[in-house]
Order: sequence, then C-alpha cells, then structure tokens
Amino acid sequence: MIILVIFYFLAGALSFFYIKTDKKKAGTDTAGTIVVLSAANRYITKYRLKYALKVWRGNGEIQPIAVCGKNLHRYMKDYLESRGATKIIVQDMSTNTLEDAQYLVKLLKNQCLESIVLVTSLSHQRRAYKTFRKIFKNGIANRPAWNELFSLYSPLLPTGWVATSVNLYKDIKHRSKT
Repeated sequence: MIILVIFYFLAGALSFFYIKTDKKKAGTDTAGTIVVLSAANRYITKYRLKYALKVWRGNGEIQPIAVCGKNLHRYMKDYLESRGATKIIVQDMSTNTLEDAQYLVKLLKNQCLESIVLVTSLSHQRRAYKTFRKIFKNGIANRPAWNELFSLYSPLLPTGWVATSVNLYKDIKHRSKT
C-alpha cells in the first residue's frame, strides 16, 4: 500500500514538473497572436479553447486567435465565434505539432508577428513550446490550459500520467534525432 502511495506522488510530481509555463499570469500578454492547438478529441480541445478565451478577454479582446488542426478547425472556429471572438485565423492543414508550427508560420508571414501566446494542454505544453521555438524566432508565451486540472488528463490522475509519459517519450526521442 505504501508503495502505491509513493508511486502516486512520484507520478503526480513528474507530471507537474513536466508542465511548461511562464512566470507572467494569463491575461498579461500585450502583443501577439493567441495560438490554440487542437487535441485528439473535442473534449480536451474545449478546455484549451476556454483557456484561450480567458487569455483573450484578459487582454482586452484585441489579439487575433489562431486555431490549428486539420480535424477540429471548424469546431474550434465555431466555438470561439459563438463566444464573441471576432478575429480568428484558421490553419486547417496540420496533423501534428510540428506541422502546426510550420503551416502557421507560413500563414502568418505577411502579418506583423511580434510574438505568440501558445495555448495547449498541461502535459503537451513543454513539447509544443520546444517545437514552436524552432520555427518561430520571436517570443513565445506559454499558457497551459490550467482549467483542465480536473479533467480526464489531469496530472493528478493516471490518465494524465500516461499523457505526460507519452509527451516525455516524444520529447526524448526528438532530442536524440537533433
């Protein structure tokens, strides 16, 4: 029993350690496009969208919001529009995080791109940041969707540990290739 408790705390601590965030609070980003990455399903994507709207509203609703993902871009755009977002950029060609960054930088090349505010899941934020940092040379503000802390993929639950482990594995695998 004590081994299970120790394992639970170690796995939870690893999941929390893996979260990449900045010291600035959400809603204090004055420039840049808010970039929301789609997830494998609408359930998790909805948490990301809700958090992106929180950041957008905290900044006076002036920033454009870019949604990325081949499968869920229509859902994401409709969700944001139904909640008052007006300037939405849709990148609908990507199927993974690297393609999200590559296609988005091409889409935004004609716009003044000072920085981006990257919104994705807690367990995906660090890997997404590293990927976007290679493509976007300007600043990236990390905003993991903290509202998903009590969701299915929470770092407090075994499903969150699996998500973190998968992202950690992909991070290590990608690092060995470069």
